Amino acid sequence: MNIISINRKVKQIVCAEGQEVRIREWNDMAQDFGIRSKHGDIDCAGVFISSMLHLCGNKAIIKYIDNQGYRIGLKFLNYKGVTDYIYSPDMIEPI
Repeated sequence: MNIISINRKVKQIVCAEGQEVRIREWNDMAQDFGIRSKHGDIDCAGVFISSMLHLCGNKAIIKYIDNQGYRIGLKFLNYKGVTDYIYSPDMIEPI
């Protein structure tokens, strides 16, 4: 089991495979990381693109964490929309 430690401006968060998390709100991430491009993408580690906005606030389970802790796999709970994106730990928050 991989465990990651996420450093944010305010606090450090630890997440593990199998843990329930929530996709952070758009405005929260934009404030922490800034807007990257004219398309409105958020400049977090994995780049939260504008087409991911519908995922904000949704709950998921961490399926895997890559060896570098840069990418995570998520299984969304009670959400049937498009979820095929690359996620980085700074896009989530523990519940």
